[in-house]
Amino acid sequence: MTSPKMDLFFVRNRSPKAGERESPDQWLDRVLEIQPGEERGFFVNSKEVVIQDNWGRIISKNLSSTRRDVLLGEYQRRSGMLAPNGWEKDDGAIVILRNGSHFFLSYKDALHPNERCRGRLCFVGGALEENEPPQIGILRELYEEIREPKTVDLIASHMVNLGTLKLPSIQWDGSYRCHVFLSTLDDVAARDWVHQRTLLEGFPIKLSCEEMKKFIQQEELSSGSKFVASHHRVARLALNFETIEHGVSRWPNFD
Repeated sequence: MTSPKMDLFFVRNRSPKAGERESPDQWLDRVLEIQPGEERGFFVNSKEVVIQDNWGRIISKNLSSTRRDVLLGEYQRRSGMLAPNGWEKDDGAIVILRNGSHFFLSYKDALHPNERCRGRLCFVGGALEENEPPQIGILRELYEEIREPKTVDLIASHMVNLGTLKLPSIQWDGSYRCHVFLSTLDDVAARDWVHQRTLLEGFPIKLSCEEMKKFIQQEELSSGSKFVASHHRVARLALNFETIEHGVSRWPNFD
């Protein structure tokens, strides 16, 4: 039995900022499978996740290893326990999602805080927090942005780390390091991507290879017109690599 004297982390931030669709911690509700708005404490290590209910009782949660990993990463980050890892301020992580010959992206809507990003395409992902490992940061971003956590569990089970690219920021100043991952959606998740409004941020978009090529060409003629933060360069490479069942057989050099 888990000791009730464990160091619990409390999820307290329930006030959305102006323009936000939900409070910053609401993704934790989905991962922990608790009702939105409830203030709960949780404890996590590599083997277990426990929460404290409204009566102070400690309850064990049977969650996937992926959810334990992202909860542990968030617990360590907020507790100041992450070791320095060479993190740079503008580091980001994205995932290329595919099903057959189709790609699944996000279309930034009018609520995006950067006006220059609105109406542009991007792969799902976002900025890494200080010293956050990329493989944990991309999971956090997915759980933040995707409505159904079971879809994220599926994506994580097939995810491969392709490496890091240095890309021009376009809508921001300078350049940034982009950690790129690859995964697949099954047929059900691919079907639901658009029809079920999968994303909580922006609109979900499904593109064929030919449609992707068209948008890439338009972006190359007018920088920043179709994609966010040079994601068209990742898309151009994604059209060319060959995948095998559990990984990547060829990832072209970026130039």
